[in-house]
Amino acid sequence: MKKNFPFLPFYFLLFTCLSNAQTLAPGAPGKDAQWASAGKQAIGTSASLESKVWFTLQGGAMTEVYYPDVTTANVHLLQFVAVNKKTGKIETERDDAIHKIICPYQERVINKNKILNNSPFISSAPSTLVGDVPSLCFAQINEAKNGQWRITKVYTTDPQRNTVLIDVLFEQKNKKFGEFELYLYYDPSISNTGMHDTAWTLKNQKDETENALLAQDANVSSALMIDYQGEISIEPYALSEITNGFLGASDGLSQLKDKKNITVYDKAENGNVVQFAKIKDRERETNPASPLPFRFVLALGFGKTPDEALKTTKASLEKGFTENLKEYEKGWSDYIKTLRKVEPKYQAQFNMAAMVLKASEDKTVRGANVASLTIPWGGGVNANEDVGGGYHLVWSRDLYQVVTAYMALGDTAAANRALDFLFNIQQKPDGSFPQNSWLDGKRGWGSLQLDEVA
Repeated sequence: MKKNFPFLPFYFLLFTCLSNAQTLAPGAPGKDAQWASAGKQAIGTSASLESKVWFTLQGGAMTEVYYPDVTTANVHLLQFVAVNKKTGKIETERDDAIHKIICPYQERVINKNKILNNSPFISSAPSTLVGDVPSLCFAQINEAKNGQWRITKVYTTDPQRNTVLIDVLFEQKNKKFGEFELYLYYDPSISNTGMHDTAWTLKNQKDETENALLAQDANVSSALMIDYQGEISIEPYALSEITNGFLGASDGLSQLKDKKNITVYDKAENGNVVQFAKIKDRERETNPASPLPFRFVLALGFGKTPDEALKTTKASLEKGFTENLKEYEKGWSDYIKTLRKVEPKYQAQFNMAAMVLKASEDKTVRGANVASLTIPWGGGVNANEDVGGGYHLVWSRDLYQVVTAYMALGDTAAANRALDFLFNIQQKPDGSFPQNSWLDGKRGWGSLQLDEVA
């Protein structure tokens, strides 16, 4: 007997709508937010004025990333998670690895690759560790405490855009494919707070290599993508099994630890959000026995809107990590050439000090050098709200010392800019100075420090 299905079109439409609907993460707003330790091991930004993004490194991970100025932090943590497919053991870079950090130029030219050569891993570190000239390019080398894997990450920024790029190499001691899976863990803390963020996945239905992780709070957005062109890797990698959750409640890492699998959530609204994704190696899909290590590039771009952040990230990836790094290194090398020369045995230390000092100056409000691209008491006081408690403010006392340092270095233009900020923006009508201030001169902390007053 022939059966009729008069409501089939309705059910088909209903299924289509449900399949296209976003799955919202439960558990809002998540655990209290935290900032990372203020004990930074490195900071970086381009020497150009066009790129208004600064990164910080600490404890094996990328910590606060500042945009669009030196007073606005937008990231708590970006790290990788290694999962042993056989045992199910979960290891993070931050907690389960021995951390080293190097400046490629100093490592290659001065240390003669002592750190890189003293390793049980056969395969070499990324070829971008050439370090031909001094710059604020750094590499984090995280080796598992059990000796089973190593992750090397080289950092640069796009000198023309608001993007941080990371060249990532994941090596396994046992070269057999399938021993470990690699996941990306990204905890945005946008606009100086760890709460009130919204995170979601932008999926490319035709090509998963162009998937993106988007996050937003107020007028700052971030977009995180993997190299979809295969500039560094043989085949394009992809971000797969992407999930957006709330810290400690529905984030991907908590799910893996609790139930050994991941429920994918397309969006997490208004809370302490975490974005989590599996690194999918397309080359190993066609050649499972490949002895090659994981090698790919991540790009984290920022903008006033999600669309602007996404366009920025894509443009930086299309330009390529190698080209960005060359331009980044040249910018710092050109700056170093303008400074005084010192005895050869002190030159490397002199160069690094000069670059770090310059990197602490804002690129919009010129002359505003913050005390430090850090937030004190990381891991202690919660970061749920912006209470203005970071060291990323301009201290009058410190700025005076910055002026004298610039003069000693031979950068009189930077010294004059700092003096202009002191007297034209920061000084109060009665002639005194605040303890510290924001870029517009508005008072930051309210305490009285006599060495700040006069």
